[in-house]
Amino acid sequence: MINSYDNSTLFTDYVLSEFIGRMASENALLIFLADHGQSFGEEGKWLHANNTDAEKNPACFIWLSDKYKRRYPDRVKNLELNKDKFINTSFLFHTILEGSDIFSPSIDPNLSVFSTDFQQEMENTL
Repeated sequence: MINSYDNSTLFTDYVLSEFIGRMASENALLIFLADHGQSFGEEGKWLHANNTDAEKNPACFIWLSDKYKRRYPDRVKNLELNKDKFINTSFLFHTILEGSDIFSPSIDPNLSVFSTDFQQEMENTL
């Protein structure tokens, strides 16, 4: 089971690396968010859907091309300020729209990690 997980993680790393390589010279951002964390025997639990701390901490990262960083220095600064805050998956919609210059009254700046108004979740939950 662990070997299968490791292999799928390695393949995901490869695919993401290919995406980043193809976008490196563009004005681009990439947001990766796993849909859940994974338990490997912690508290006697395996896989997911067990409501463990490990499962409430899915992998997530945001990559920005150099061109994007130069074009949006305020977003880079705000992302750096918000990087250590606990978040839940509700950030994704608002961050994608703001990060892509899609303007909508549906965007809540409190939920975009590119915003100075981003609000930290008080606990690490999905």
